[in-house]
Amino acid sequence: DSTAVKTQSEALLKAVRAVDMTLLSGDAHHFWMNQQKAILGHGKAIVDATELAIQRTQFDHLSQVMIQTVRAFGGGDTTVYVQHCPMAEDWAGADWLSYENEIRNPYFGDKMLKCGTVEDSIPSYQ
Repeated sequence: DSTAVKTQSEALLKAVRAVDMTLLSGDAHHFWMNQQKAILGHGKAIVDATELAIQRTQFDHLSQVMIQTVRAFGGGDTTVYVQHCPMAEDWAGADWLSYENEIRNPYFGDKMLKCGTVEDSIPSYQ
């Protein structure tokens, strides 16, 4: 659903722009600045895309940045799962983050909703 993807991406962009960077300093601040730039770039590309295939490719890029970011800063108050579909992106494979251990593949939708594996988990910081 390309429209829902754009709506969710716009919400992500808004949240990322609202991050209070004064809470970070030193290496963490510099790391976040680079991550923020990449998140905003890929998020905007998703919003601007007119084809679902382009949105999926940008989602793959965005997911890689988000995985790095969550690994660096933690998953908040819940465990975050890194999941993988080996068939996405023409068999190159692609990852995504999920709050659920159960696979809900964003790359193939209803066609292959449960295709994929949990590759890693990032524990909450509680």
